[in-house]
Amino acid sequence: MLFSGGRGSGALAELIATDPGISLTVAINGYDDGASTGEVRRFLGDALGPSDFRKNASRLARLRNTCAPALIELLDSRLPDRADVEHIRQLTTDLERGAGATAGIDPAARTRAAAWLRAFDAEYRRGGELDFNGAAVGNFVFAGAFLEVHRRFNDAVDAYCALVGLPPGLVENVTDGNNAFLVRMTMNELEQKLDPQQFARIHRSTIVNIARVKEVTPDWHGEFDVKLLDGTNLRLTRTYRNRLLP
Repeated sequence: MLFSGGRGSGALAELIATDPGISLTVAINGYDDGASTGEVRRFLGDALGPSDFRKNASRLARLRNTCAPALIELLDSRLPDRADVEHIRQLTTDLERGAGATAGIDPAARTRAAAWLRAFDAEYRRGGELDFNGAAVGNFVFAGAFLEVHRRFNDAVDAYCALVGLPPGLVENVTDGNNAFLVRMTMNELEQKLDPQQFARIHRSTIVNIARVKEVTPDWHGEFDVKLLDGTNLRLTRTYRNRLLP
């Protein structure tokens, strides 16, 4: 398993991606929120960042020759400055006709990519703002795939990988696909930002949503076992007892 961001693991991937003796999985967290991937995340509202998945899919597809180079070039290409949704609409038309830079792409891949861009455009027409300047085309294709699979992010990863000829399981999200962001702060800082009527710190590394607590059971050491509604078992230490218990 190779844990990867967008570009940093490129040299290592080139060494092992084509080795038939290695069963490779590239694992990505999807928390990226910068540049165009952040724009797409904010537009969709409930998606992880597509860019690192797109970049790794392109790299692996190129190394393994699983699709036409023209498709990878299109997906990784960036819209010009002052771009708007009309650039996406023109690209959709080009894909459907096999015109311009899309001529070297397999018809089935063109049809699929065009359908996803139309799904993105349909969502865009419903309202919302998005900065298209310098954004990667593949991020909008991925957004359309995400919408087509009913906003299931991990299914969108598999669908996008299939577009460039990669099998499911080669590029994986390390989470369940729910929207999440990395936050750089201490637990004390995070605790101060949360409503103490809704959240309680129960351990030096654990804060819980009080509404998700099912039961609290004392043990023989003066501490407590905390069971959540989903069955998760956590520890309430004596230091934080008063945060949760009266």
